[in-house]
Amino acid sequence: MSQREILPAYLHQKEAARFLGMSVPTLLRLVNKSQGPPRILKGKRCVMYSVEDLRAWMDKDKEQPRYNGGIWSTNGSGSRQTARL
Repeated sequence: MSQREILPAYLHQKEAARFLGMSVPTLLRLVNKSQGPPRILKGKRCVMYSVEDLRAWMDKDKEQPRYNGGIWSTNGSGSRQTARL
């Protein structure tokens, strides 16, 4: 059974941070700067994240490698990295 099949549709804040591979303070900092994934507030203390939203947020910065004459490079908004074969 894959991870996608056993995850619930929504995760609490701590679980969402673990899912994204970051600490809770880092997740909170990103959300407070409007740079993180969308959150769902249920009451004063319950913060939830949709797994679908977390995946979409991670995928928005995905880079595709390109091969050009013996050089692999990445495109997109991140820093440009190249490697010669």
